[in-house]
Amino acid sequence: AVALLIKRSGITIAFLLFYVYMIEPILAQLMLYNWNMGAIAEFLPVNAINNIIRFPFYKYGLMETQTTVDPMDLTILIGFGIGFYLLNRHLLTRRDLT
Repeated sequence: AVALLIKRSGITIAFLLFYVYMIEPILAQLMLYNWNMGAIAEFLPVNAINNIIRFPFYKYGLMETQTTVDPMDLTILIGFGIGFYLLNRHLLTRRDLT
């Protein structure tokens, strides 16, 4: 959705990296500790993806690996997918692509 709003690819990549590494972690920590909304922080996009796809190098250490996926995490991710699809469809139908 960001790539459709911002035409320059470099600015889009910079914004995405800024969001993933700065905005969402700070917002999630504020929600968790200051605003007592830790359950809502799980619905942020990067947190939802991280709940599905764990850090892959844990399997090489002595830590347990993830063998199942929580249905709630899968539902959140499917909801984001549908939401992004509808948003992109709406943006593309409003623009004149000819």
